[in-house]
Amino acid sequence: MKRFFTFSWGLMLGFASMCAQVEVRVEPLIGKEAITAPIPVRVELRNHGTATRGALEWRLSDDILCLIPVELPPNARKQVELAVPVNAWQRTASKQREPNPVPDVPKLFWREAGKKGVQLPVPFNLNFRLPLVVIGDVQGGFEAWRRATYTLEYRFLGVPVDSSEGWRWTPVYLRPEQAPANPLTLRGVPAIVLTEGCERLRTEQWDALIYWMLSGGHLIVSAGSLSLSLNQTPLRSLMPATGKRVRVRLLEPIRPFGLSPPKEPVVLVQAQSPPGWRTYRSGDHLIACQTRVGLGMLTLFWGDWTATAWRGWASAPLLASDWTAVPEPPTLKLRDALPRRSPWQLITLRQAATVSTLFAVYWLALLPLWRVMRRLRWLRYAPLAILALVGISGIALVLTTPRPKLSSEPQVERHTIRHPNLLHTLILSRYRFTLTGGAQTLRLEPDAYLLTIQDMPLLEMNTRIHYLPPMQVHLQTQGKAQLDITTVQFRREAPL
Repeated sequence: MKRFFTFSWGLMLGFASMCAQVEVRVEPLIGKEAITAPIPVRVELRNHGTATRGALEWRLSDDILCLIPVELPPNARKQVELAVPVNAWQRTASKQREPNPVPDVPKLFWREAGKKGVQLPVPFNLNFRLPLVVIGDVQGGFEAWRRATYTLEYRFLGVPVDSSEGWRWTPVYLRPEQAPANPLTLRGVPAIVLTEGCERLRTEQWDALIYWMLSGGHLIVSAGSLSLSLNQTPLRSLMPATGKRVRVRLLEPIRPFGLSPPKEPVVLVQAQSPPGWRTYRSGDHLIACQTRVGLGMLTLFWGDWTATAWRGWASAPLLASDWTAVPEPPTLKLRDALPRRSPWQLITLRQAATVSTLFAVYWLALLPLWRVMRRLRWLRYAPLAILALVGISGIALVLTTPRPKLSSEPQVERHTIRHPNLLHTLILSRYRFTLTGGAQTLRLEPDAYLLTIQDMPLLEMNTRIHYLPPMQVHLQTQGKAQLDITTVQFRREAPL
């Protein structure tokens, strides 16, 4: 099976006095051998005719449409990196239900202005293999992950999967030139490995990897296979002090698991143990070290994972399973980084006090009401009296409960994720809009990218999200509604 699939076709658009032809090519960023959610793709558009415009469209739900407007001057060529969403699914253990339910096929459209949209096939293959993305010039050497004897408890879009097969890793090899520059396209990828050749990564590609790591990704660097020092990369502010390469024979078990060392001599980069990092050692030799970076993890392996001695090491799958035992991608970690809101949180302290007071008055009024009606021998009218008391309490509650303030100015919660030694910062923001009925346009910050959108309570709402600088949310609601929008921003400080 090929590791990299390309879908290409020409779309003839327009039949007026001139004929404009737009060729659309969809390239899966990590192929179809493994599954991610969302699905990262690169869309290339070539205009072979006169100027035209259109949009790439996809849906988050039946009533939420997302689109990226695209302007195509004559003979223009543009590339767009995006992540196509996949609906949640799970296999069920019940014998009475379909054992292998098929999720909705992801849909992506190209729509020229004033024309009917054309669906673009999205590379999607339902399987139980997770991508271990390897960026570099190697095309092998990571079979240990494929041979690992463990199964992964992986939550696909937050839904547990019941499968006797279990999840397995599949190495996916990318040349440095193929690495994406948009960190959000990789938010469904749990782990990425850097090997020889990553020195050719461009600045925006390095930034994407660091933002992806801050978002919850696990970056594994095969430091012993790199042709340059890590101190020459944007990771230099995280690097411990290193020395020269040495060829050694490891004689002692590798701590902390007591794994038997490779039988052959291996090449290691001499490195000092960074304070606060988790280390893997064989005697005085540092094999690997690991630390948290934001929501993610950084692992430095000081050997060459593609070398014969390490590839043939019998304990390699055990070490690999320890590094990737909890493969939750940034999709899930970003979702859990901000505390979830529920409709009960809409009740303020003042509202809660009002409700409690009326509830207490209601029960206190029942006793004297019962005594008065008993004295007057009107107990047969007690149900009507109780209904009247409930009605009076309800009216009082409606009159005394403060109304939510209707304003296009949202309530905003922010959460900053960063590492003290990095120039990169990730800002999660949750906006709560309280809206009246009708057509409205919400404008977010210029550099914000959408993560989630949720209406509370669930009302009929038609929403269009324009990914423009800045992003705009156009919606049509029936009646009052509250809308939660979670966004992420990527900021990079200038070095001193």
